[in-house]
Amino acid sequence: MSLREAIGRAITSNRDLLAARSALFQARLGRTVAAVTVFAPVLTSSYTAYNESGDNGTARAGILTKTLGFEIEPYLRMGYVPNGYESFNGFGNGYNQSADPIDRYGTAAGITISRKLFAIAEHIRQQLPISQADIAIYTAANNLVLAGREVELKAITAFFTVQRALTRIAVRERRLRDAQEFLVTVRDRITHGFASPLDGLYAEIDLNQAETELITDRTALLSAQEQLNDLLNRPVTAPVMVQPEVIDAARVATIPVHDLDGDVRGLLSGSEQLGSAAMQAELQLLELRVARDRIRPDVTAALTGERLATGTSAFNGNDSVNNVVALTVTWNMPLDGWRAERARYDQLTLQLADQDRTLTGLRSNLETRLRADWRQITAQRRQLTLAERRLEIEQLRLAATLRRYEAGAVDNLEVTRAKQALDSAEIALLDTRIDLVLADAAYRALLPMTPTPVAVEAPEARITTDARAAGKP
Repeated sequence: MSLREAIGRAITSNRDLLAARSALFQARLGRTVAAVTVFAPVLTSSYTAYNESGDNGTARAGILTKTLGFEIEPYLRMGYVPNGYESFNGFGNGYNQSADPIDRYGTAAGITISRKLFAIAEHIRQQLPISQADIAIYTAANNLVLAGREVELKAITAFFTVQRALTRIAVRERRLRDAQEFLVTVRDRITHGFASPLDGLYAEIDLNQAETELITDRTALLSAQEQLNDLLNRPVTAPVMVQPEVIDAARVATIPVHDLDGDVRGLLSGSEQLGSAAMQAELQLLELRVARDRIRPDVTAALTGERLATGTSAFNGNDSVNNVVALTVTWNMPLDGWRAERARYDQLTLQLADQDRTLTGLRSNLETRLRADWRQITAQRRQLTLAERRLEIEQLRLAATLRRYEAGAVDNLEVTRAKQALDSAEIALLDTRIDLVLADAAYRALLPMTPTPVAVEAPEARITTDARAAGKP
């Protein structure tokens, strides 16, 4: 697979990313639950039967809705009085014998509007499930984008770890073949008296070291392949064939010079992590306002307007029609002096202060990481120039050492050292180039609103900075 294919497979198959997608879907379903809980009217109904002074009953049905801190309930109530009896106001028990032995019905239609008088944030309390659900969606969408960028970075890192191991193995295999051929040459020179037996020992040591390094790099390759398989949610032992990326001077030249100051400003104003943390603080602030109401006097006023009609049939007012207006005031007070409510208020106050410190620490951490990655990119660029120059020098050194060895001026130990130095320089150059690419990927992974495939799939996360500033999930 190519690097692009590895990233694509990681985004579609990675377990952590699938869990982040599931969390977003669950948050959307939670929004539906919250909307029904808050906005859906509730039908209340009851029926009471009496058997004192004859069978009779009273039925009541109402629809309770909540909005703007008020509870509104239009209702309908109907009472029945059997033959020969009449009730006070046509409802309930407490009967008098009626001179007119005809069944009586009492029908009332009315509406009750109630509100807690000292609960300033009652409308917030009613809407709190919606606010919680909206922030849950906002956070889940941000987490999905963050998980996508993290998986993308992990895929790039894992891919280049495999490629790095493959390249090392290719160098080690070439080095091993060269050491084997060199040992044969040295032994032939020893046989004909052109080299000392000590040269043979040096050649064997060189061969032994080349074999050891090859074994080490092959082991590292297996570990890298297993890590890549795990990231792609494949069987750990599944075969991995990668198409190496060309990391040459032209590829390195495509890495841009980042505007650190501008990127820091963009990170601090648009980071998904900061946005989620800020919205959690907003939610705690709402909960704090609701908790403040709970330590105020719990006084509820309910205004009821009702039209009562009594007659010989339901909804018939041929006996009487009365219009009733009632005001009910209810006062509740916990006997512990709001001890639990005060403790909850203090708890939320401390949590809000902790969240503010968390936000400050998160801002500092993100800026520190971005600046560290920027310095890493700068350092890798400088090291790349040095690594390229070192490879050129080691190539010249090996050529000069081989000429001196052929002339008998040095032993083969110097040749071995020169070859090892050339191998190290070649590997160091590759590592430096890959490290530069990875440092650039890590830097970009921190920047907000990166148009990864996951971000395209999660439009909820593409929230503008202005919307965040306005506190709109």
